[in-house]
Amino acid sequence: MQSVFRIFAKSIILFKITSVGGLMLLYKKFISFKLSLILTFILSFGLHLYTAFAQDSFGQLNGPDGGEIKVLTVGASDAIYAGTWGSGLLRSVNSGVSWTIINTGLTNMYITDIKYTSQSLIYVSTWGGGIFRSNDNGGTWIEQNNGLTNLKVKCLLVKTKDTLFAGTFGDGIFRSTDAGVSWKPSSFGLTYKDVNCLTTTRDGNIVLGTYGAGLFLSSDNGNTWKNNNGGVGSKFINTFYYRKDSVTVVATNGKGLYITDNNAKSWYEFQDATDSKIEDQNITCVTSLTLKGINEFIVGTRSKGVYYYASVSYDQFRPSSIISGGVNAIVKLSNGDLVAAIPRRGIYKSTDGGVIWAYKAQGFNQDKDLYKLYKPKGNLMYATTKDGGLFRSLDNGKSWSLSGFAGQVIQDFLITSTNKLIVEINKNPRDAMWSSLDSGATWFINPGVADSVVSLIQLANNDIIAYFMRFKSMTSPPDIRFKRSTDGGATYAEGIPSFIDSGSVFKCIQRPNGNIFGFLNNRSSGVPSIYKSLNNGNTYSLLSTFTATITVKDISSAPDNTLYLSTTNGLYKSVNDGVSWSIDNLGFISPNTSANANINGIAFKSSSELYAATDNTDGFYKTSDTGQN
Repeated sequence: MQSVFRIFAKSIILFKITSVGGLMLLYKKFISFKLSLILTFILSFGLHLYTAFAQDSFGQLNGPDGGEIKVLTVGASDAIYAGTWGSGLLRSVNSGVSWTIINTGLTNMYITDIKYTSQSLIYVSTWGGGIFRSNDNGGTWIEQNNGLTNLKVKCLLVKTKDTLFAGTFGDGIFRSTDAGVSWKPSSFGLTYKDVNCLTTTRDGNIVLGTYGAGLFLSSDNGNTWKNNNGGVGSKFINTFYYRKDSVTVVATNGKGLYITDNNAKSWYEFQDATDSKIEDQNITCVTSLTLKGINEFIVGTRSKGVYYYASVSYDQFRPSSIISGGVNAIVKLSNGDLVAAIPRRGIYKSTDGGVIWAYKAQGFNQDKDLYKLYKPKGNLMYATTKDGGLFRSLDNGKSWSLSGFAGQVIQDFLITSTNKLIVEINKNPRDAMWSSLDSGATWFINPGVADSVVSLIQLANNDIIAYFMRFKSMTSPPDIRFKRSTDGGATYAEGIPSFIDSGSVFKCIQRPNGNIFGFLNNRSSGVPSIYKSLNNGNTYSLLSTFTATITVKDISSAPDNTLYLSTTNGLYKSVNDGVSWSIDNLGFISPNTSANANINGIAFKSSSELYAATDNTDGFYKTSDTGQN
């Protein structure tokens, strides 16, 4: 049952919420291309168990299309400003449907906070680059670091036109009294210097949240600080939400929401986990709406999506249509619409108070929860995602653009020796194969190849083989067949490989020595089989059968002819042409798993440069030392 204090606190909230937006938190996971940077970040950023992960020499790449959005804020005329982790700043003037990069003058692309003032000034803080200011709505940026001795700035507070506060990692608070032109330390009494978020109360008190020591309060404009964590059950503070009506909400890691209505003199739990029905009490962001005359909260969580408060029907939080994964930021537009930044998925919008959310940011930060294919060739890279479409990168995976087939699931993708692109898509009502002669700018359909093609390879003699499944009946497993083209994919003739069992071929490759390797995932036993052909796919022999029940997702060959299988149980390696296999995860463990990586595929660009595509919303990774320490 709820306590008297919580009932009282909740009744205040239900009748007073009127504010816009909320302070957004930097989600605490940083992945770099160097192990040393990863270790430095983990040590300095003080990651809690909720976000801990193991990662050796792999560094995460931006996926289609851009860096992950970490923070959102709303400016004049409902312009939305988005801060990303690695790609800088973007601005949208159409509720997040499309975005413009606004990085002119910005020298650090890791954004931790954005503050838009009533004077149309914008301040941003960065991890390692300090503070920047824009006088022209983000058109250009000017560094504002005079006197700032710690450039790892995590949060900002604009208290008045001239008075600003900056929270840093390691050096506490800095204050500016000249609109950010100069800064001075202002941490007297602050016993813990990892400052995560800042806000003010109605009477002008300043409250800061740390990631490890709870809350601190200053009643003298930041001259002195004292601990203010009484009543708050967590010392890990994620963000504040100030309603501008004397009620301040604090979102914690692990203990949900707390509120104060007395200028932060004391705090009350809004609801405990049982009463609130929020499955993940790690609250990352908060905003509110007035719906049908009643004020309601909308919160984002670290792993269970978005929740909205339903006081009329349930008097508790209810899960929205976004029910899984993390939420980095939620902001409210002037018309009451909500915009949320979802890690690995991009921008979503709700027009009904946070109940139903729709993907909006077409062309920016496309969902990369599952990369099915990954094909580097020179500086060109191509990738497909779970939600469909073919993406192209011209700079080794740093940035991406959609190159066709939006919303279509791609079965396999081939770059021929003549740079012809061939794509097999799962197109309703029938499959279809498409080709491009201009790196994906334009496409034409290949006639006569309307089968369930699951794998494409080009042989050393330039023949193209398209493996497909031929179903005998709805209850029988399919036969594996192939179509061979001897004219660069213009026409195909059908053949039947000599597989001794049935299943689904997900991938075949041809090694430099001409041998073809393929695998079958047996639908009945769940145990994959490995096949080898010495005659360009005319006949196959069974090499090995796994004893483990796993699903193979891809097969790859290193420049030294070592074979790798990407599976749901990590990477398997064979150094004897597929006769035997052993686990070799190359020092890589997926951040969202506690044991083996769930790897969709790997690709070697050179003897040392390896790319990995992972599952569990982890996206792409790259290593320059073959994944070894």
